[in-house]
Amino acid sequence: MGIEPRIGSNNFYFNETKGFYCLRNETGDKCLRETKGRKHPRVDPVVISKLRKFFVEHNQKFYELVGEDLGWPEE
Repeated sequence: MGIEPRIGSNNFYFNETKGFYCLRNETGDKCLRETKGRKHPRVDPVVISKLRKFFVEHNQKFYELVGEDLGWPEE
């Protein structure tokens, strides 16, 4: 479509204090307030492994579609 990308990985950073990603742009850094966002729940490693194995083929197709490997772990 001829539209140049305006948002990239450099526009996000992980805020260790809040435990989630925040936005960074030319005017400064922006995070959700303390009452927003969430901590990720603990998931049994066996479940994570099963999900990764199930989705590996789907992820590969997605990477091909978007032309980029997002590096999601397979193991």
